[in-house]
Amino acid sequence: MFEQGDDMKTFKTFLMAATALSMTAGLALADANGNSQYLDQGGDDNTATIVQSGDNNQAGADGLYTRIDQSGDGNTLKITQSGDGNKAGASSGGIDQKGSDDFLTINQSGNANTVINTGQFGSGTSKMTITQSSNDNRVGSTVQDRAIPGGTTVIGENVMTITQKTGDGNNVDRAEQDGVANKLVLLQDGSDNSIGAALQGDFNNGGPDGSSNDNGAGFAIDNSTNGLMQITQKGNGHSVNLAGQSGDANSLKINQSGSEQNVETAVQIGNSNIGNINQSGNENSASIDVLGDDNLTTIIQTGSMSVGSIQVDGGINNNLMLEQQGSEQLAALNVIGGDNNIVKALQKGELNSIDLTITGDLNKGDIRQDGCENDLIGVVSGNSNQFTTKQTGAGNSINFTQGGSNNTYNATQG
Repeated sequence: MFEQGDDMKTFKTFLMAATALSMTAGLALADANGNSQYLDQGGDDNTATIVQSGDNNQAGADGLYTRIDQSGDGNTLKITQSGDGNKAGASSGGIDQKGSDDFLTINQSGNANTVINTGQFGSGTSKMTITQSSNDNRVGSTVQDRAIPGGTTVIGENVMTITQKTGDGNNVDRAEQDGVANKLVLLQDGSDNSIGAALQGDFNNGGPDGSSNDNGAGFAIDNSTNGLMQITQKGNGHSVNLAGQSGDANSLKINQSGSEQNVETAVQIGNSNIGNINQSGNENSASIDVLGDDNLTTIIQTGSMSVGSIQVDGGINNNLMLEQQGSEQLAALNVIGGDNNIVKALQKGELNSIDLTITGDLNKGDIRQDGCENDLIGVVSGNSNQFTTKQTGAGNSINFTQGGSNNTYNATQG
């Protein structure tokens, strides 16, 4: 069939295409469950479409010849699985696109489906879209890495969108982007859904599923700039274990609506970043840590029995705002070793408390509580700090301590 000197890669592609055709033909005659699809494409501007209907089907698996790989630029891969217990990808690689300007789309409809591992690697711009609908679905590790070996970061403007809709008990283990001007969007709609780690920048990667991930402190190189991370969770009992950005001029937006929501740790490392966490409902909690200068950080919580925490470690010219509306709220604001920062806190309701700790110079604060039986504890150490506290209502208390020189403190109760 082939003369001597023909490209063996062409023969390999032909053989795999013939295999895929024979498998597709078999689907029409056999039961639609338990089928497998594998793919290896090399070159530019290729398009591959995989459609599987039924239960316990698999697109890509562990092994040298059972993966789904596209190598080249401008390639498109579409995977559609309908049914329960289907899998896309594998634990050691799974679904990879290596090149620039690639498009990856995975749609799974049904229960207990899994996207195990997916990755887009190389220079340029790529888009990845994963959609799962129904209950108990999982997205393992998704990566867009635009960094060239040797430390050079490429302007990529990559987009990753993961949507888990109209279902309960869904999980995203890890979503990660390296590069410049990337956009990461995560949406979960239902109850008891969770996000393990959403990361932009050079964090310690750990294993393929993030299980050997850093311990919450091992963040390294600033290489994510002008990035946007947007996380939206609607329903009850959702959680975000770690949302992190490393670099400058990044934006982080987390919105949770419902009760018993949790943002365990949000981290921004770098300068001129914007962090915003908004929670509506009862018994929610949110924590964000900032390392760098000229950052703007805001937590807004509406409901009762919520906990909000903002901490700045050794930065200057940062602006912190924590607002809580409801009863039995707890706010913690800490600036450790930073100068010229602005701290604002507002609580509206009853039985709320604020714990404020500031160490550094030239810091300013405006702390307000509107309601009854609220508590404020403040400790400020340093020089030339200026703080104002105001409580409106009955049965409130203030315990404020300042140490240092040329500090100013004004308190109003009534």
